[in-house]
Amino acid sequence: MSLEKDQWIVLRKVDYGESGVIATVFSRAHGRMAVMANGARKPKSPHTGLFDPGCMVEGVAYVKPSRGVQTAKEASVWVDTYALRSKMEGLALVSSVMELVGQLIHDGEKNETLFDTTARYVQWLTQQSSLKGLFHSFAAFQCRVADVLGFGIQPMEPEQWQEYKDLGSTQSLYLIIEDGSLSSKAVGVSSLSLTPFEASFIQPVAQGKGGASLEDSSHTPSQWMQLIQHLDRYLGYHVGGLKPRKSDALWFFES
Repeated sequence: MSLEKDQWIVLRKVDYGESGVIATVFSRAHGRMAVMANGARKPKSPHTGLFDPGCMVEGVAYVKPSRGVQTAKEASVWVDTYALRSKMEGLALVSSVMELVGQLIHDGEKNETLFDTTARYVQWLTQQSSLKGLFHSFAAFQCRVADVLGFGIQPMEPEQWQEYKDLGSTQSLYLIIEDGSLSSKAVGVSSLSLTPFEASFIQPVAQGKGGASLEDSSHTPSQWMQLIQHLDRYLGYHVGGLKPRKSDALWFFES
């Protein structure tokens, strides 16, 4: 057993005993792991509120790899996400991020690149003056996660993309789940038919140029949700399936 200082992104928590919690965290050093924080639910505890989903914490814990739950000794705020999580929009978005990431990582498997990608996204969200209409940034995050995990979506060649745009809505476009390519032809059952809106979002994101403007209000929540569900199917194929996120139900307050 060793005493280790680490950075944690809290994915979920459950109450433990009279005043403690057991939090599942994304650890920079250890990947996914469970941390017990005794007394964290006491009103005067220095750990109060630090182990809620979406918190980003610098922690010190007694770590023994063969043990299923590690014991937190100290914890402090690394990035303050309280203001973000205190808004319904922020709570919904951050909760969905935590659910998604929690399904993509495994106990004891370190992934600093995915850790940093998640941390930067949440930190970016904390810096936004308004969260209205920002939910489609989640779709860009999904695409980035796929890239980090080694199965990023491949953009069309510039000439093919221009041809698709010139033909407009008369041309079909498909995301081929098996290899992440965009194609004008479906390949078996592993093809997702994209709307022109979805295609116009995915192509520039796959090129690393960003997607639709974060101020874009010309598309409905249901259109964004369909895109997100398509990207979930793509991620799920490559990581062995994703369970529906309960937190996504909070998004419908916008509709």
